Amino acid sequence: MGMRTTKDVVAQVVIGADEDAGSFVAFDDFYRAEYARMVALCSGILGRRAGADDLVQDAMVEAYRRWDRLAYYDLPRAWVRRVVVQRAAKAARKRRHELDAHHRVATLPAFVAEQVELDDELRAALAQLPVQQRTVMALHYLEDLSVADVADELGIAEGTVKTHLSRGRLRLSAQIDPASANDHPEEQP
Repeated sequence: MGMRTTKDVVAQVVIGADEDAGSFVAFDDFYRAEYARMVALCSGILGRRAGADDLVQDAMVEAYRRWDRLAYYDLPRAWVRRVVVQRAAKAARKRRHELDAHHRVATLPAFVAEQVELDDELRAALAQLPVQQRTVMALHYLEDLSVADVADELGIAEGTVKTHLSRGRLRLSAQIDPASANDHPEEQP
């Protein structure tokens, strides 16, 4: 098979990878292609960048462990996205409870990286939305999923997705430009 790289050895020891170099290369390509988008999605759901890298890394490790099966899925990205969404939503709920319990607002330093970034004002506005609304908004606008796809991804009705999108847009509009909130009292998704 040839000389193994340090990356191959570390992957085998830490993650339990087999020696099938073909699936390793395929996963490596998948990882490079999807990581930044998954971090942006996770950041949108969390309402901040901090922690998004770790959650996405964990999801990618799970994908790597299952890559012998996932590689044959029509959309392995959808599996990873679902894991990211579930973990991010859980982390966001946990964080909200921690903040409420401690009566504090976390201010985290900006993380500079070559990743896809959200505008600070938009990230702050998204952070004010309820977790489910924020998740629906992130999937629809950051991942460009249709209403039906968001509903399927989250296991909720399309009407619920539309309601979350409508209410989320109104709340974001009011937060970003308070004067515009009076201009559009009834917005349709």
